[in-house]
Parts: sequence; structure tokens; C-alpha cells
Amino acid sequence: MGIRTGVLNENTRSRGEWPESVDQDDDLVSDMTLWARVDSDHATFFGAHRPARTVVITRTLHFGFQIEIESVAAVGSEHV
Repeated sequence: MGIRTGVLNENTRSRGEWPESVDQDDDLVSDMTLWARVDSDHATFFGAHRPARTVVITRTLHFGFQIEIESVAAVGSEHV
């Protein structure tokens, strides 16, 4: 399972949505050596879909996390 697959996939599928409903994906990474894994996971999860994306390499994250992912998805039948 990829970095984002568990939570994001479960949340979008449980609402009848799919990863294609994600409009924005922001990644904060605490160590540049993790970048290849984060980027690969992003490509695998989203496939051909390309949401707006922000990537920030930072020194430390809250609670000592190494990666923080924030995604915004449109839910419901009206996706424009």
C-alpha cells in the first residue's frame, strides 16, 4: 500500500468518489531523501489524473511525522 492510498482511497471510495475527484494535493516532506517515494506514490495513486499539486520540502513536521499530505476532493454529483 502506498503512502496516501489507505486514508485517501478509503475516504473517496466510501463516498462513492474515486481519486479522480481530487482537485488539489499538497505534500509536505521532512527529508529530501523521501521525495522519490512520495512522487512515485503520487503517480501510482493518481495515474493519468493530475490534480493541482504543491510540494514543500521542510525540516520538521508536527508530531515528528516525515510526510504530511493534504488533499481536497469534490464530492457529490456536481463535479465541475
